[in-house]
Amino acid sequence: MEVKCSHVSLNFGEGLGVDDGRTVIRSHGRVIPIEVSDFLAVSGKRSWISLDALHKLALDGVVVNLVGYNGVVESTFTPSEVKLKGALRLAQYRAATDEHRTFEIAKEFARTRVQTEYDLLHLLGLKAEPTSLPPKTSNLHGLNGYEGSNTTRYWAALGTLYKKAGHPLPARTSRHLQNIGATHPVFACQNYTLGILYSFCRRSAVESGLDCSVGFGHRNMDGKEPMVYDCVELGRFIAELATLNVVRKRLAQKDWWQSVRGRVFFADDLRKRLARETVRLLNLQIPWMESMGTRGNWSYAAILTANMQRLGKHLLNPKTPLKFSMPVSPALLEREI
Repeated sequence: MEVKCSHVSLNFGEGLGVDDGRTVIRSHGRVIPIEVSDFLAVSGKRSWISLDALHKLALDGVVVNLVGYNGVVESTFTPSEVKLKGALRLAQYRAATDEHRTFEIAKEFARTRVQTEYDLLHLLGLKAEPTSLPPKTSNLHGLNGYEGSNTTRYWAALGTLYKKAGHPLPARTSRHLQNIGATHPVFACQNYTLGILYSFCRRSAVESGLDCSVGFGHRNMDGKEPMVYDCVELGRFIAELATLNVVRKRLAQKDWWQSVRGRVFFADDLRKRLARETVRLLNLQIPWMESMGTRGNWSYAAILTANMQRLGKHLLNPKTPLKFSMPVSPALLEREI
């Protein structure tokens, strides 16, 4: 199974259009063909996309997400070929109203996030072990405490690498981490890579037939898409590694970012590198065996989609065990940017 991701970053005055049947970037009189795959994240400022380009991308079956300067997904365009799977969505709604099933599904998302993040620490040569979920935990409040304690320990360990790179991290507070207006450049970079990951996870959820507005670990998020946030938990380590790779190599150049009234703004080159590295890791192929026992080389993008399909099978048949599989492969460190 192969799923390819791509990213286009548009500079001032540039836009996406169509020329001779190809999707192209129009840049101040120049026409630059681009390679388009299953999923396209588009970022930029004061740029544009023509209706012809959106129509062609839809006909080609490409999901298009527009990503703001801070990594927030502003708009999504989904091809009409993605069909509503009524039986699955009905099963999703029923599971979401069952407190026990909601907790069990949310617990699997949380377990996978904690396991993959600590596997990443081990891969980076850091010694840290996650705490276990207390046996008597039976609600989302307790689950959030389990995630929070492990997240604090995780960032304390990961912070040692940022400190060595000359970018010590402050205490993790909502002001430093909020998606809009993170006050520390490292966290602002991570919000951006998480935005690229979010864009792809939305594509995976929709393609799998799930309703993005109904989640399990994330709930009561008016105007947002909790199912997509759940999916992000599975691949969060990818965005975090992409951020680390870029920061350790590039953020030392202070002219690539600036802080204005407590908000961090990126230069175009840094924004492109963050998106490019996230997409590179999503497209990285590793040996993996899916639930039917078929072994082969899968990209992380394809593995994310396969895990969302596993969730769909579990929702349709609760007797089907739900266990996500997100291997943290040594291949992640074989070639940095």
